[in-house]
Amino acid sequence: MLIINLIKWLFIFFALWLSYYFYTSENSQISTISHETKNPKLVSILRKRARLKMGLLLLIFTSFITWMLSYDFVVEEINKRNLQLTLKLEQASKIYENLSENQKRLMSEVTNSEEYKDSIHEYYTEIMSNYYVMKKCDIAKEDDIFIINSAMMREISLNNISFSLRTEILKDAKQIFTGKYIGLDCSEIHGKHNEIIRNYQKYIISTREILRGTF
Repeated sequence: MLIINLIKWLFIFFALWLSYYFYTSENSQISTISHETKNPKLVSILRKRARLKMGLLLLIFTSFITWMLSYDFVVEEINKRNLQLTLKLEQASKIYENLSENQKRLMSEVTNSEEYKDSIHEYYTEIMSNYYVMKKCDIAKEDDIFIINSAMMREISLNNISFSLRTEILKDAKQIFTGKYIGLDCSEIHGKHNEIIRNYQKYIISTREILRGTF
């Protein structure tokens, strides 16, 4: 790609040089003729023709250069759209993975509820602490807490675990948020904490779809 661009710019430089060379060469010949003929009218006509020829050459070269640059712009735009489509497909794929994982959690009962209790506690403590971060920085939507709470309570009740686990989760999540993120500068969140945003949004999107289809 670099070589192609270099060739294009060399061509542009050559085109400009050729136009200038042609014009100066014509003027040199006209000057010689003017000294020999002493005919101002003829010299004027020749100079006009020289300028016209140079103008035509510049017009041709300019049209070609414009076409090349337009082509580059179109190719760049297509590449940009392809990249955007690729990113969207990757995002959709990740959301689908989250959808399957969340669906399994919310639809399947685990045999050993006591062992699974720790998994629920860890899982929703992280989600809730992330929610507090999103809420602090005005990224969370109004119904996010309803979605998280509905999913959490559904998983707790599905596995016959005491509802007191919810209180523990909220308490621990608040402690994590207070300890790690209370002084967070929200203007920097998209740089330092992109992973939190991505994981949180994927969870919310996939869980919203599951709850919408089951309630």
